[in-house]
Amino acid sequence: AGVFPLPVVSVALLKRLGLDDPQLLIVSKHSAGLRQTFVKDQSFRISRLTATRDGEHRPYEAYAEEIRNTRMYLDALNVTHVDDAVTVLILDPEDSLGALEDAVAAGRRSLRAMRLGPTDLVAKIGIDKATLQSSGDALPLYLLGLETPEFNLAPPTLTAGYSRHLASRAIYALTALAALAGLAW
Repeated sequence: AGVFPLPVVSVALLKRLGLDDPQLLIVSKHSAGLRQTFVKDQSFRISRLTATRDGEHRPYEAYAEEIRNTRMYLDALNVTHVDDAVTVLILDPEDSLGALEDAVAAGRRSLRAMRLGPTDLVAKIGIDKATLQSSGDALPLYLLGLETPEFNLAPPTLTAGYSRHLASRAIYALTALAALAGLAW
């Protein structure tokens, strides 16, 4: 069907949650590291992946520092202004980032943190709890299954087979509908 970047898929989450904050930084922990995706006025702007260091005593402090660094980077690029309020949405399906919300809020007055744990994600998104905890990438894959983003990295030559597959399914469905209509008549 296509190749979709994880940050673009994450924007679909905002629609499901009903968040309309003008400046939002989505933070999630993955096997590759800490992913930070900045969304301004419901549009993807910048994403950053920072490798995590294993064995840290208090990893949430390092994560909070990375979030503050990202905020300074956004200010330096003039994407945000120093006094602008930015909401940090912490996605925590593993329930391991509980202390991060307070650490982020303590760092800068213009950062407001909001954490969604596994219970919140199950209730608001509709994902099964076992599925959510099966993998660190289960939530983006679930969101991708619900809604395909328009931004696709795959060239049309690679997606042509999938388009033919969809067309053949539509033909079969129309044939079945015509057969049912014929039987009913």
